[in-house]
Amino acid sequence: NYTAYGIADLIAHSFEGWFGAGEATLTDRFIISIVQEAIKYGPLLLKDPENYELREKIMYAATMALNGLTMQGKKSGDWGVHGIGHILSLLYDIPHGASLTIVYPAWMKHIQEKAAGRIALLGSGIFNESLTALESIKRIEDLFRSLECPVRLSETGIATDKQKICETLVINKVSGANYKLKEEDLRKIVELFL
Repeated sequence: NYTAYGIADLIAHSFEGWFGAGEATLTDRFIISIVQEAIKYGPLLLKDPENYELREKIMYAATMALNGLTMQGKKSGDWGVHGIGHILSLLYDIPHGASLTIVYPAWMKHIQEKAAGRIALLGSGIFNESLTALESIKRIEDLFRSLECPVRLSETGIATDKQKICETLVINKVSGANYKLKEEDLRKIVELFL
């Protein structure tokens, strides 16, 4: 499962660049390619975890996702999802990658009014077909599920406290660099990922 969470984390790091401030079309194409690499080889690696060549491909994709390439030409990544995910890991010891697969679809649903075009472009790019924002989010959820990662907090089997999650997010001033999150936004995102 930690291989799956690592694959999810490299995808999430790529998404942070995608939703960052600024426009860099070449960087966007790098991001799409990195995520497509994870989509192609991640499920194969999960079926054959001892396969050195498949692990190489995923490790190289992870290196490209985390070495700053996905931020080139942009002011910053967003990092709001990572901030929320870190709180879930803090409170419930949820593995980092799993926290991101729980939060990303909910976060995208919440910001879809502001970022519908950006979400649709991401989904259309990584899945090589024309998709709406909502269709893209659904396909991304399906992708995370195909990697055997949770997309709702309830799927972890952990007893959680919604109020405690919200309070901890607010106390820690969790927000994004590009898509700013206020207390009301955080509460809505939590509702979406429960």
